[in-house]
Amino acid sequence: TLAALREALSNVQTIQEQTWNQENWNVELTRALTTIENSRMEWNQARLKWPQLDGEDPLALDRKKTAQALGSFWEGKSFGQLCRLGFALTWPVALVGLLGLIAWLVFQFR
Repeated sequence: TLAALREALSNVQTIQEQTWNQENWNVELTRALTTIENSRMEWNQARLKWPQLDGEDPLALDRKKTAQALGSFWEGKSFGQLCRLGFALTWPVALVGLLGLIAWLVFQFR
């Protein structure tokens, strides 16, 4: 990626509009615009590979994707479905608590 970006930069830096004259300016302008467009495409490809080039932290991107995934998990569910899901997630904790309470009561009143 770095080599391609360096090459694109050197291609852009070699554009010398001072040498253009009345006869060749149209050809030179087309060549320069093509060089700039190719360099822009190279930059966009590098941005896709390296999110740091956009000034974004990759960890922040991962956290954002995780938050979006969790948010989409809860969206679109009815109240009844959410209640069943809550019960499914909390009944093991309640069962362990109830067993702990029974064990405590049995050992207290022996």
